[in-house]
Amino acid sequence: MIIMIIFGFGANFITGLVGFLYPCYMSFKALMTDYSDDDRHWLTYWTVYSFISLADPIFEYLLSFLPVYHLFKVIF
Repeated sequence: MIIMIIFGFGANFITGLVGFLYPCYMSFKALMTDYSDDDRHWLTYWTVYSFISLADPIFEYLLSFLPVYHLFKVIF
């Protein structure tokens, strides 16, 4: 999967899955607990994620020439 991201084959799809599916699962799991700290953590994540998703087309246009752009995106 890392090789696919580095060479750009399905990189947008893979980074979208990594950035969405696991946090979505953990957010639902956090909602089932009585503690509010984990809810606040995932709410902060989704706020930052939405800001990055809105700004991503601009960053992708400017940084798409970097061969490891999507790899850095997954790591971030």
